[in-house]
Amino acid sequence: MYAQLQALFPQTDPLVAANGFVLYWLFFDLTIRHFFQKISNLEIGSFLVLNIRKSKLIHYVLRRSFFSFLNLIAAFASIPFAIVLLNKGYETSQVLAWLGFLVLATMTVNYLHILITSKEGVGKEYVGVGFTVFFALVAGLDYFKIFSLGQLFGQGIDALTQNPYLLCIPLLLLVVCYWLAFRALKEQFYLDAILQVKHKNRKTSSLSWVERFGGLAPLLKKDLRMIWRSKRIKGLLLSAVLVLFYGLIFYKTDKEPMDTFAIFVGIFMTGVFIYNFGMYVPAWDGVYFRFLLTQDISLKSYLKSKYILLVTGGSLAFLLTIPYVYFGWEILLVHFAGFMYNIGIGTILILFYGSYGRKAMDLNSRSSFNFQGMSGTDMFITLPLLLAPIIIFGTLQFFFGLYVAVGSFVFLGIIGLLFRERCLGMIIKRYERNKYKMLVGFTQK
Repeated sequence: MYAQLQALFPQTDPLVAANGFVLYWLFFDLTIRHFFQKISNLEIGSFLVLNIRKSKLIHYVLRRSFFSFLNLIAAFASIPFAIVLLNKGYETSQVLAWLGFLVLATMTVNYLHILITSKEGVGKEYVGVGFTVFFALVAGLDYFKIFSLGQLFGQGIDALTQNPYLLCIPLLLLVVCYWLAFRALKEQFYLDAILQVKHKNRKTSSLSWVERFGGLAPLLKKDLRMIWRSKRIKGLLLSAVLVLFYGLIFYKTDKEPMDTFAIFVGIFMTGVFIYNFGMYVPAWDGVYFRFLLTQDISLKSYLKSKYILLVTGGSLAFLLTIPYVYFGWEILLVHFAGFMYNIGIGTILILFYGSYGRKAMDLNSRSSFNFQGMSGTDMFITLPLLLAPIIIFGTLQFFFGLYVAVGSFVFLGIIGLLFRERCLGMIIKRYERNKYKMLVGFTQK
């Protein structure tokens, strides 16, 4: 990101340029929270009948929101940028003050969101429209150079980084937002309000376009509806979308030799859905996997539907990374090589690993910091899938050049696609040998 800011604003310090966008980032953060972050008070409704002070429970809810995945989004972008700043010679106190402000600002937005959504009678659609109108107004004033609120906000951050003691101002604002959120929750923190059931009409889609897959259509419809309704998978999709922007941190506009690390970025961005979702097949269906086996559905059809879903997800991710061609055609070639590796080799390997699954996934649980259904071996499986291509690609690039390395990965992907039926057949045999062990594991809590 440092190199991109330096290229886009050659006359401006990259840190100063980045500060000019912080206000828009915080607004985007607030908008994302509005649609994805929920106040987790339903999970503590049972505690209200116990001899526990209401204020203590509310503090628990507010502290728990601190560990939301959305609070880590800023860290994913800011920490690598801060490391680059330190390498470029910026003062440590200045960089730490900048990071400290982002942490305080992110948490302020978190409690501001709780304050807004806790107000009764405030429609979600009206709040969303209000956010959009405000953003359009600020962006319009900035675009037509009438008044730049983002630049003014950035100047405040510049002053704060030069004078770290000014961090007391965002800290005070955070305390105020926390206190207001506490008061707002306390006014409606009653058992009757928490347990009240809201009835609403749910819209469903026939997904008629899936019928082209013939006998696999019912399974694909089931998976698509599961993805649409499950809180946990929605969080997974959100993280997959955010990963698509990760290349902005590593890629540079200047003409430097292609770094071997680019293949990792390409595989990671185009395969994040394949690995995050495919690793837990059939654990996603663990709750009703016994029912699926009693239906007229073969294991071959079941696995082929999962394979099609993973390939489709990887293909969409690759299409969304095409704009990275701005950094050079070689970047696009590396992304294509990573994409072919993912759909040809990665899908088969990850489906094979899924056959070892013994824990059913809770689809209705929260997505952030939820390790239910996971195990420590998951990381040991994904790391070789990501690190092995880097070693192979780097070796080929070092001895034979970039185009040979890219061509080799494309060739491997094509081989995997050509032999997918044989590979899926081997995985099916493993499913047949272990399906009863899987059923026993899925029934255990």
